[in-house]
Amino acid sequence: MVARKKLLLVDVPEDAGLRDAIDSAAETERDRRAMLKDAHLVEAAQMTDHTVVSLDEHVRALFGAASARVSLLKTVVWANPGREPEGCSRWLEDGAPPQPHRRLGARREAK
Repeated sequence: MVARKKLLLVDVPEDAGLRDAIDSAAETERDRRAMLKDAHLVEAAQMTDHTVVSLDEHVRALFGAASARVSLLKTVVWANPGREPEGCSRWLEDGAPPQPHRRLGARREAK
């Protein structure tokens, strides 16, 4: 991927404000640890195209629930290429436009 220039390496600093907000929004200590462990994904998304592509549905759900209290999370588009119904491959081929239904919190709000 690096040789084909398909990988963008970005030095992303920790966002203390985001991490504090995530810490406050977590419902349990276990949830807090899980979200803080993957906070770098959200930080990198904020510095680039606001998109995370990950197989981790658990932390996606945690960030989605936390987006009700952490508005910055609502700007993050999250896609799981391992879930066929999401059509992630086609979406990526189309340039990964920031579709509203892929944003964190969108699935929670739809319920």
